[in-house]
Amino acid sequence: MTLGRKLILGLYIAIAAPLFVNYAMGLGWFGPYDKIVFWAFTVPAVLVANWFRSRAEKKADSGELLVPALDANGAVRSDPGTRRFIWRTIAGVVGLTAFVIFALAYRDRNHGGALVSASVFVVMVIIMSAVCWRRFGNLSEVEGDDGVTLSVRRGANTTRVPWREVESVEVSRPYAFWQVMLRFRRLGDSKAQTVRFLPLGWQKMTPAVAEKLQAAIEQRRLAQ
Repeated sequence: MTLGRKLILGLYIAIAAPLFVNYAMGLGWFGPYDKIVFWAFTVPAVLVANWFRSRAEKKADSGELLVPALDANGAVRSDPGTRRFIWRTIAGVVGLTAFVIFALAYRDRNHGGALVSASVFVVMVIIMSAVCWRRFGNLSEVEGDDGVTLSVRRGANTTRVPWREVESVEVSRPYAFWQVMLRFRRLGDSKAQTVRFLPLGWQKMTPAVAEKLQAAIEQRRLAQ
């Protein structure tokens, strides 16, 4: 990130955080206009952020397309920080959930209901855990790719997938991050299996780079 982007992001956080705290906890800093002030800042900020991201992707796609997820020999590489990203995201979700529940409890402190707030917190944690598991529970990391076999690891388990057994390749952004999903079928098995991983460079990947990555992986698959 450039210095200008860091300054803009810092300014956004400096403004958004107090507005969110005021909105969630009902502190009443802006009198009867609390909700109006909060949404008047949030909606334009989201629209501008999406516009900047789209503009940055188009600018990147107009130049030479580099695919960090492929090495010089065309081997597939995943982000070695996948585990760290998962735990950091889960910690952020749990922390934000705890803050929202605390804010609601603080706003309704005169009405009691501590047991209700605790129950809501437990339910929200369970729901968030289920959502996080659906998003990240089956993410793997690529250990090696020799052109014949792709080795992926999830936790302590390592799976070797021969490229000739891969049936389909999909590079997509179904959530807030780019991912690669390979569908393969073992010889003699009637049921297909899937492998998902975050490609190296997924944070700066653009649609054009994703298409180039998918084409390269498809070519690697068909070569077998």
